[in-house]
Amino acid sequence: MARRSDGWIFLAVMILSAAIACGGGEEGDDDDDGPAFDADAFQTDVDNDYFPLIPSTDKTFEGTSGANGIEIRTSVLPDTENVAGVECTVLQADRYVNEKRVEVSFHWFAQQIESGGVYQFGRRAEQYENGTSVGFEGTWKVGEDAAAPVLVFPGDPELNDIFYGVGTPPTSGENAKIVVTDGVYSTTVGDFTETIEVEETGEETVTKIYAPGEGLVGERYEDGGLALITIQ
Repeated sequence: MARRSDGWIFLAVMILSAAIACGGGEEGDDDDDGPAFDADAFQTDVDNDYFPLIPSTDKTFEGTSGANGIEIRTSVLPDTENVAGVECTVLQADRYVNEKRVEVSFHWFAQQIESGGVYQFGRRAEQYENGTSVGFEGTWKVGEDAAAPVLVFPGDPELNDIFYGVGTPPTSGENAKIVVTDGVYSTTVGDFTETIEVEETGEETVTKIYAPGEGLVGERYEDGGLALITIQ
């Protein structure tokens, strides 16, 4: 985890993260007196410019982590799923290491109508070894393991905004921060401008790159990274 030299800054970050988890607003909202979770405040369609989830969209990412080859295939499923009274868009992600599938996860998302912020309502993850299921680490769901969804991408993203990383359980203490708002990033798919870089801190630091109209286009790790190679 990235080192924090100022304990007061760390405390402020944790207080803010807790407020996001229990509220329903984005960073800077003043109304903390409302209900912890209002299902009517969300819509199924996720059309945030930097985090669009269009049904039947498939992406493939390839790269490395240390000495290992990594591939992630994502699909926005055509069918929605109801989580805690909200019809959520479902994103499936299949992760491969050295051409072997090691995890399949399903992520539930909905968009706050007023702010345009994208919230995650949970994640079901299943890990595999040699084709055999070995566990469900990182699984959580609103209504079972969490009282409210968590903000994973703001509707009006600005430099230094702090929220949650995708898939992060609300009790983890991890966070994500916008560190670049006008970047440039290139893959075999194309050249992207006005990109936003989000630094997620946890067991390791991961930087995710989002492009307007496309969403996630790449990731950087301490020992490697991923880039978008196909989208359809």
